[in-house]
Amino acid sequence: KSQNIIDTLSITIGTNPQQFFHYFDLSSIGLEAGDKVEYFFEVWDNDRINGSKSSKSQLMTYKVPSLEEIDKQTSESNEAIKNEMEEAIKEVQKLQKESEDLNKKMVDKKELSWEDKNQIKSLLEKQKDLQERLESIKNENEQKSLNEREYKEVNEELVEKQKQLEELFEKLMQDEELNQLFKELQELLDQVDKDKVNEMLEKMKLSNEEMEKMLDRNLEIFKQLEFESKLEETINKLTDLSEKQEQLSEETLDKENETEELKQEQKNINQEFDKVKKDIEDLDKMNKELEEPNSFDKMEDQQQNIDNDLQESENSLNKNQRNKASNSQKNASQK
Repeated sequence: KSQNIIDTLSITIGTNPQQFFHYFDLSSIGLEAGDKVEYFFEVWDNDRINGSKSSKSQLMTYKVPSLEEIDKQTSESNEAIKNEMEEAIKEVQKLQKESEDLNKKMVDKKELSWEDKNQIKSLLEKQKDLQERLESIKNENEQKSLNEREYKEVNEELVEKQKQLEELFEKLMQDEELNQLFKELQELLDQVDKDKVNEMLEKMKLSNEEMEKMLDRNLEIFKQLEFESKLEETINKLTDLSEKQEQLSEETLDKENETEELKQEQKNINQEFDKVKKDIEDLDKMNKELEEPNSFDKMEDQQQNIDNDLQESENSLNKNQRNKASNSQKNASQK
C-alpha cells in the first residue's frame, strides 16, 4: 500500500537565495520492514498574472531494510560481539598473568627500578585499553538491540532479557574497586613503597579474575539470548509459511486462478522452507555451543515429511492436478 504526505516548509519572503533545514520523523508514518519512502522538494513562484509555476528537486529514496536484511545484520553483529567478548576474556587472562609475574619478580627487591615502573605503566595502559574495549562492546550490543527493534516486533520477554544483559555490561564497566586500584597504583609509581605496589598488583589480579568470571557469564547469557531470539524468529517464519500454504491450498481449488501463478507461489514457499531448514541447523549449532544446552530437537523426520508434501504439491501443479495439489498443500500447512 502507498500513501502521499505533504509537509509544508516555511520560507522567508523576499530573501533569495536562502537555506532551510527540515526534520521529518519517519516513525510517525508507521514504516515497516521492507518499506520504501520516496521524497522530493517542490517550490512555486508567486506569479499571479500568468499563474504559479513550480520546480521539483530530484526524487530521493529511503529504504527500510527487509526482515531478511535485518536478520542478516543482527547475525553479523552477534558474531562480531561474541568474537570481541572472547578476545576481551583472553586479554583479561593475559593481564592476570602479567600482574602475577610482575608481583613475583619484585618479591626479593628492596625498591622499584625504572624498568619495574615502566612495566607497571604498561600494565595500566593495557587495563585502560581493556576498559575501552568493554565500553565498545557494551555500546555495540545496545545499538544492535535498537536496530533490531526499530522495524521488527520482538517478544517482550526477550526485550527484558536484553535489558538485563545491558545492566550486567553496565555493572562490568562501573567496577569502582578496580578503578580505585588503577588510581592508587598510578600514585604509588612516584613513591618507593614497593610493598604497597605488590599489594595493589595482587588486588588487581584478583579483580581481573572476577572480571573474567563476569565476562564469561555475560558471554553465556548473550549466546543464550541469541539462541532464544533466533528460535522465536524461526517459529514466526514457520507460522507465516503455514498460513501462506493454507491460503494457497484454497486458491488452488479456485479455477479462476492461473496455474502458472499458483506454481510460482508454491515454488516461493518451497524456497522459504529451505531457508527455515537452514535456520534450524544454525539453531542446533548455537545450542551445542552453550555450556548448558537447551532441550532442542531438529525434528528431521517432520522436516522430511513437509519436504515430501511440498514437492508433491509442486509436481501436482505441474501436471495440473489441482485437487491432489491442494491436498498436499493442506497437509504441508498442518505439519
